Amino acid sequence: QQQQQQQLQQRQLQEEPPRKLSSQAAPPNEQSSALQIADEFARQRKEFEEQMRDKEKAKAFREAVRQYQEQFNNQVELEVLNGRDLGDAGLETSGFALLQHKSVVHDFDNAEEVKSKYYPEMKEYIKQLVGARLCLVNNHVIRKPNGETPFGPFMEVHSDFTDAYKSDLVRSLELGREVTPTFGIFGELQAAGVTGAELSASRVMVVHAWRNVSEQPLRDFPLALCDARSVEEAELIRERVSGLERYRAIHQDRHRWYWYAFHSAFVHPDRPHNTAKRFSCELRVLCLLEA
Repeated sequence: QQQQQQQLQQRQLQEEPPRKLSSQAAPPNEQSSALQIADEFARQRKEFEEQMRDKEKAKAFREAVRQYQEQFNNQVELEVLNGRDLGDAGLETSGFALLQHKSVVHDFDNAEEVKSKYYPEMKEYIKQLVGARLCLVNNHVIRKPNGETPFGPFMEVHSDFTDAYKSDLVRSLELGREVTPTFGIFGELQAAGVTGAELSASRVMVVHAWRNVSEQPLRDFPLALCDARSVEEAELIRERVSGLERYRAIHQDRHRWYWYAFHSAFVHPDRPHNTAKRFSCELRVLCLLEA
């Protein structure tokens, strides 16, 4: 089995300066406000889950989301550079890195094998890579095109989180329930005994581990990554998707894209007609480091 090349992305999540969360209880008015937010989030999630059981409502919702997202979409033809030539690429510089890693997983279509083997692999690998004292994995996503998997290649430039994610996690731990979707990380933090005060005092990273798991080189909807140093804060658009805040970006000619931050699938213009279909695996690892 050939070594797989591992692509990692960092989301460094800083605490909001005006709100310092500590081991002390929040003032009554802040607690009340946070509880109201949590109650409203729980109500909306329950209502959403009920609506999604109705096929027609679920179809209408997906169409509404598509129409909303289309207003931001702008197809641009641009040069995607070879990431292997970026000598100073790294989690602390460009926001991504290309690394060698050989997995013991034989079948990435087997969810149980991925969970039992790949999760521990990535937790330990990334823990050593970034020097974290604790790493948690919530879930993974397999992507194939043409509806073969629930999630296909995602053709929109985005970042999965914003700088509000850490404070949302802290509030969730303090309240004992989610105030934002965490996709299982909230339960992992609780199981690990992490408190809101401990999380607040930590430097938090979310490392996105992405790899091609096909036996062939990836030419069908490959992944492109944008050098974080080429993006300015004024170009970021905050949006909430099912309660989770994330970033989208306004296109600028100075953005530097690499094929191997902000990321998106893209259409490879020179792919052969009979090229192997995309088959990729990605998971997010929440890392706690000393501040």
